[in-house]
Amino acid sequence: MYRTILAGLFAFVSAAQAAPLSEAQKKATYFLPCAALYGVVARVYEQAGDTKNAALAKEKFDRLAQTGKADVVAGGETAEKADQYLQQHIDSIVKLAEKDSQSISGFKKVCDEKTSG
Repeated sequence: MYRTILAGLFAFVSAAQAAPLSEAQKKATYFLPCAALYGVVARVYEQAGDTKNAALAKEKFDRLAQTGKADVVAGGETAEKADQYLQQHIDSIVKLAEKDSQSISGFKKVCDEKTSG
């Protein structure tokens, strides 16, 4: 079930785009959804009092959000639009976590694979 939801979350690049995506473009499609995930994870760790893991998740959030927003702006959108995209992803992840909290670990695994390096 979560794979279907993840596919929806990662549908960042327009389906109307005719040219095949480069490896860099494919990787970039994960930055904002994964930033959103780590933002939510950081918040959960904060609420649980786990400051060490909260800080690590926040660092990943900051790095991925900065890169993802820059990619959106480089693609011709405004910084405000990039913030809206990020918030939409955060809202989707919160809804996903409320319905199926176990899926978050699968989502995290995908994010770690797709955005490392």
